[in-house]
Amino acid sequence: MTVDPERLKRCFDHIGRGLYWHHFNQKRFTGQISAHIEFLVNPGNDLFGEFNHPQRRLRELASHAFSSIQKIGANPSAFYYQVNHNVIELYPAMRLVFYEGSCITLVFG
Repeated sequence: MTVDPERLKRCFDHIGRGLYWHHFNQKRFTGQISAHIEFLVNPGNDLFGEFNHPQRRLRELASHAFSSIQKIGANPSAFYYQVNHNVIELYPAMRLVFYEGSCITLVFG
C-alpha cells in the first residue's frame, strides 16, 4: 500500500497537539513537533535497507526510552500514549501506540 508520509505526519502533528492540550491541562503547545512513524517500512528487497534500517533503529531507541513509562489510555489494546520528560531537556516526547503495535514517536521542540 502506498501512503503519503508527509500527510500522515501532519495528522499525527494534530493528534500530538490535542494530546499535549489534554495531558498538560489545556496548555497549548506552539512549537514544532517531529513525528517519527515507526511502522512505515518498505517490505521490499535489500534495496530498501537504507530506509528500513533507521526505522528499525528508531523503534529500538523509542522502545528503550519508553519501556518504564506509564501507559495512559482507557483501552490500551486499541490506543495508549506515554510521555517521557527525559528524552530532551526542555520538551517532552510522546509515544502513541495504536492496536498494540503501530507506534509513532512525537518529539516536541
